[in-house]
Amino acid sequence: MALAFAGAAAIYALQYLPYGYYTVTRIVVFLGAGFGAYWFAQKRLTLPALVAAGAAILFNPIFPMRMRRAEWHTFDIWTGLILLGLAAYSYRLSIQRPGPST
Repeated sequence: MALAFAGAAAIYALQYLPYGYYTVTRIVVFLGAGFGAYWFAQKRLTLPALVAAGAAILFNPIFPMRMRRAEWHTFDIWTGLILLGLAAYSYRLSIQRPGPST
């Protein structure tokens, strides 16, 4: 859920909004991606954990990366799509039931 919310926030940031919203987006994506990285790491899924951690690093509010709006749009689109994909993958993993024991 956190990954889906973070992905949607990143895509919503493509609109022209007040600067404060972008700060909130940075925090939301950072927290959502950080939680996703932790969740995937607990499941021992290295690649999704690293991808989510990369998004968290890119959007971290403590040491922000400075770019122009056009550059951020590219990162917003890709980060949003990737986080939504990771959210779908994590949902798929969470609803899988173990097969019958033999």
